[in-house]
Amino acid sequence: MNINDPEKVLDMTPREYTALMRGFSFKIIDEQHEAHRQAWLNQQVKATKSKGSKGKSEPVYKSFKKFFDYEREIKKMEKRFNKKEISKTKIDNFRESVRYAENLMNGGESVVDD
Repeated sequence: MNINDPEKVLDMTPREYTALMRGFSFKIIDEQHEAHRQAWLNQQVKATKSKGSKGKSEPVYKSFKKFFDYEREIKKMEKRFNKKEISKTKIDNFRESVRYAENLMNGGESVVDD
């Protein structure tokens, strides 16, 4: 994610943080895809299983997709982020909580202004 400053994360809205995490998740899946693709190429040369009783063999995985289903991984990740939408009310409540916490940390009173 290349964010080393905790203040930058704390300054993000929930939507910005979710977008950042979503992008990071895509990056991880892409890295996994590349690693699996390379492993596929390496094993494809060697991996076989017996076929019949005459010593014949066939590849263990007949296609790369059976080895690593990129689209399925993307759908699983998308499902995690699309479980529930964040309502404007929740965002407003979150922002109010942040203002309240900042006020307390700066020596303010514990009463929230309406």
